[in-house]
Amino acid sequence: MKRFNKVLLLVILFVWIAACRTSVNIQQDPFYESFFEKTSLIMTKEEIEIYEHIPDKESKEEFIQEFWRIKNPGPGTEENENKIEFERRVEYANRSRND
Repeated sequence: MKRFNKVLLLVILFVWIAACRTSVNIQQDPFYESFFEKTSLIMTKEEIEIYEHIPDKESKEEFIQEFWRIKNPGPGTEENENKIEFERRVEYANRSRND
């Protein structure tokens, strides 16, 4: 089921990107750059390719929500344990690097 959701997301995003592909250059937002810098370490090649071609902030926000939804081991719970653990590890790595 999770694999189906992931494949469905990829198909939808590829179709959407193909339909919306423009040469408009949007201003880089530090939040989205930071998200990509950190999570690209755990993204698939397909997810990276899709994210790099998303043209606007609203679409990036949708991608981020779907990205974490897919990785949620307990979709029936309010917390996403994988997201929490990932953020904890990033914080630890940053803290260790600064010591």
